[in-house]
Amino acid sequence: MKHFFPLLRNELRLLVFSPSTYIAAVLFLGFMGFLYLFILQQFALEPRESLPSIDFMRVFWLPVLFMVPLLTMKSFAEEKRVGTLESLMTTPINALELTFAKFFASYVFYMVIWLSCFLLAVAAYITLPSNSVNAKLLDFASWIGGYSFVALSGLLYIAIGILTSSLSKSQLISGMLCFCLLFTLIIGERIIMEIPWGDGIITSTLEKLQAFDQLEDFCHGIVDSRPLVLYATSALFTLGITASIVDSRI
Repeated sequence: MKHFFPLLRNELRLLVFSPSTYIAAVLFLGFMGFLYLFILQQFALEPRESLPSIDFMRVFWLPVLFMVPLLTMKSFAEEKRVGTLESLMTTPINALELTFAKFFASYVFYMVIWLSCFLLAVAAYITLPSNSVNAKLLDFASWIGGYSFVALSGLLYIAIGILTSSLSKSQLISGMLCFCLLFTLIIGERIIMEIPWGDGIITSTLEKLQAFDQLEDFCHGIVDSRPLVLYATSALFTLGITASIVDSRI
């Protein structure tokens, strides 16, 4: 992996100058800003037992469905479209190094954009008058727990985006495929849980795979090692498949 860091720097530079990166960031921050304002208005109207940060994190899946495809759809698809991937792979660089470089570059931007949302809470804390709602805005435990889950689940979500980009020369097709897979993974499990499976092993397994339940646990300080193993191993497996696809199509 001696070429990993030069490749990572190059991928980060490409993302910095990519319009899709800024489109994803603007759409994400705009949506989350309006959402956070709406949550604060609801808390001002009537007291709630939960924290604003927890309610805010509960809709993590909405921006993920759009931000991840925008960040990752260009990674391999554009290289294939312009024909630079074949030239790149004639160098000593191997497919695994390239795959991990593209993955970590997208993941860095993914986390930077997510972490910037904390500025919304800081701004609200500074500008709003001191009251019961204001005291809950900077509950660091819930923010840290929520961001820990976002960082952990993001490993798999970004890996899926890199995989779909390696399957096509079209950014549009890659983005749509990524959206469909993420929707199936996040929302599909929720829908399947509505089916009466009984009290067997299927129900217990699906409950452990529920991203929404995992998020609730993390936000409330309940850290389980099973989601860590699930997302980390799934991400590595997905990236391994991506590297094999890239290497086989050269």
